[in-house]
Amino acid sequence: MGKYDLKAGEFLYSVSIVIPVTDEDASLKSNVEQAVLLCGSGDIEEIIFVLWEKTTERCIEIIDSLIDEFPQVRFVKYTQKSPKIKGALYESLNIAKGTHTAHFTGDPDTSPEALARMIEASKRNPDAVVIASRWIEGGGFEGYGRFNKFCNFAFQQMLRVLYGADVHDYTYSFRIFPTESMKKITWEEEDFPVVLENTLKLKRLGYRFIEVPAVWRADKSATSRNSFSLRASYLPVVFRVRFTGKNKLLK
Repeated sequence: MGKYDLKAGEFLYSVSIVIPVTDEDASLKSNVEQAVLLCGSGDIEEIIFVLWEKTTERCIEIIDSLIDEFPQVRFVKYTQKSPKIKGALYESLNIAKGTHTAHFTGDPDTSPEALARMIEASKRNPDAVVIASRWIEGGGFEGYGRFNKFCNFAFQQMLRVLYGADVHDYTYSFRIFPTESMKKITWEEEDFPVVLENTLKLKRLGYRFIEVPAVWRADKSATSRNSFSLRASYLPVVFRVRFTGKNKLLK
């Protein structure tokens, strides 16, 4: 999609919404329906559903029903070729046609209302990375648990010391960024830490970050991923990115 209207001399904003899909079922349908209605199809370049070997037939049926329900929206069903989270996000980045890309989910932990506000903030600040924040006024957690919340808070404080106190929530994977910005950096991690990795790399490279409040809500039907081993896997990423030369963060 073109970035500028040469006749009017105006920037043409569009967002590709990327949604990795496994077994979200009902919440997937609700999230996408609300996102289209709240965000408006005018700003949405496309919605990319990233499928993999564990995507359920029910989810595929729901995606097909959404395609029928919203003919004005361009939907893409893409099956990732490389494994894990990196495969889903990196490959979708390479097929995204929007000037900006949003990482969204079919789970209750990402809010369509927050997505609409994030798109508005991104349109006003197209050079910035817009992230959802649970730690600023208006944000929060539902069903996260006191221990998980304490661990998250402590981790955020460490990140704020290392990367800048202007950002309160570095670890929420709910974000919008200029598509080309993410293509320029190296992607080294394979699984969940890759999301934190590329967020921290953009911060180190000097991209401006804007936070929009959002409430994280637990998916009661899903298995928690807040294990000790997962938390521990983030620490090497934090220090590696912080103390790597900026030129090595780029391809």
